[in-house]
Amino acid sequence: MQHLRYHDRVLIEFEISENPDSTLRSVAEKLGVSRSTVMREIIRNSTVTKAWNPASLPNSNPPAECPKLRRWPYCCNRCAKTRCHLTKLHYRAGDAERTSKATNAKAARKPSKETLRRAAEVEEKVAPMIKSGVSIEAAVKAAECDVHPTTIRRWIGRDIVSPSRVDLPRAAKFRPKTLYDYSKAKRSDAPARVTYGRTIDDYRKALLSGGRVAVQCDTVIGTVHDSHCILTVMLVRPKVRLQFGFRVRKTKEAVAAKVLWLWERMDAFGCAFGLLLTDNGPEFYGMPEIENDEAGVHRFNSYFCDPYNSSQKAECESNHRICRYGQGKGESVDQVSDQEIIDLFSKVNSYPRESLGWLSPFQAFRKAFPDAAGLIKALGYEEVPVTQLNFKKK
Repeated sequence: MQHLRYHDRVLIEFEISENPDSTLRSVAEKLGVSRSTVMREIIRNSTVTKAWNPASLPNSNPPAECPKLRRWPYCCNRCAKTRCHLTKLHYRAGDAERTSKATNAKAARKPSKETLRRAAEVEEKVAPMIKSGVSIEAAVKAAECDVHPTTIRRWIGRDIVSPSRVDLPRAAKFRPKTLYDYSKAKRSDAPARVTYGRTIDDYRKALLSGGRVAVQCDTVIGTVHDSHCILTVMLVRPKVRLQFGFRVRKTKEAVAAKVLWLWERMDAFGCAFGLLLTDNGPEFYGMPEIENDEAGVHRFNSYFCDPYNSSQKAECESNHRICRYGQGKGESVDQVSDQEIIDLFSKVNSYPRESLGWLSPFQAFRKAFPDAAGLIKALGYEEVPVTQLNFKKK
C-alpha cells in the first residue's frame, strides 16, 4: 500500500480544522483510503502541543486522557476550549510528515526472501572481489551478476552483505549520511488553510495544462537581524532564466504588495504570470490573498513547495549562486540601496548561459515576448555588455 504523502496530510488538516462538517468517512473517500488509515494517521502523527506539567500540581496524578480524543477527529484541532488542564494533541501536516518519515526510516522493512537469495549470490561471487579493493561496478561486471551496483551499495549500508564501507575505495573518505533533525528547525510550516489546493502536486498538474507563464519566488537573506531581504522572482516557463530582484521588508504584507506590483507591470506589457511557486516561508503566506482582485477577477494561482524541499524550485535556487557574486552570504541587506539591487540583477540577467545557447536572460526574454524591452526599461533594469560585467565590489 502507498504511504500517505504531504498533500494528503494537508487535506486531512484542512478538513479537520477548516471544515466542521467533515467526517472520518468523507475524508477517507476524498483520499481514496480506508477509514482506519486516516484514523491511524491522526493518532500516530499528532503533535503534543501542551503536555501535563507535574510541577503545577505536585500532589496530583497525571490527568486521564480526554474522552474526546477517542472519536473523530482524534485530536484537539476543533476544541473550543482556550484553557484546559489535559494534554493537547494537534494534527499538523508538516509535523505529521516529519514524524512519519522518521518512523519509516527507523523501522525499515526486513529484507524479503528474494532479497536474501540474491544477496547470497552477491556474497559468493562479488563480495570477495569488493573486499580485495575492486570497485563494485568492476566486480559486478566480472562476476556477470544481475544485481545493480547501487543495490549492492544499499545492502552494504544495511549490513545485508558482509563488505563494509571500509572496503569501498571512495566511500571511506566521506561521512555516512545522517538524517536531518527537523525538531531543531525554528521555521514553522504553512498552515493547511494556506496550502490546501496549492501543494507541489497541484502545481505540477497546472503546468501540464500549459499556456501560462510560470514563475518561482524566493527571498535572499542577508543577516538574521536585517529588517529587509531580497525578493527574487524567476521566469521558468517559458525557459528564459530571467530573474527579477527587489529589496523589500521581511513581512508577508510587503512581499505580497511587491509581487502584486510586479504582476501589474508585467500584465501591462502582455507577459503576466499565471502560476507562482514559492516555499513555506511565512513571508509568502499572503500570496493567496492577492490571487483575485477586489471585483473577484482572477490574477494568478500560487503554490507552495513541500516543507524543507527547496529542490522543487531548483531553477530559482540555482540562480541565487550568481546573485551571491554581488551579495555575499552574511552581508547585510539593510545597508544596500534599492538601486544597488537593481544594478546587481541587471548584471545577473546580462550573464550569458549555456542552457540558453549562450544568450543572456535579457536576450532570451526579448525573443519570447515582443514587448519585453519595454518591461525591462519600466522596471529600471539595463542590459550590461559581457565585456563590462563586474561582480566585484569596489
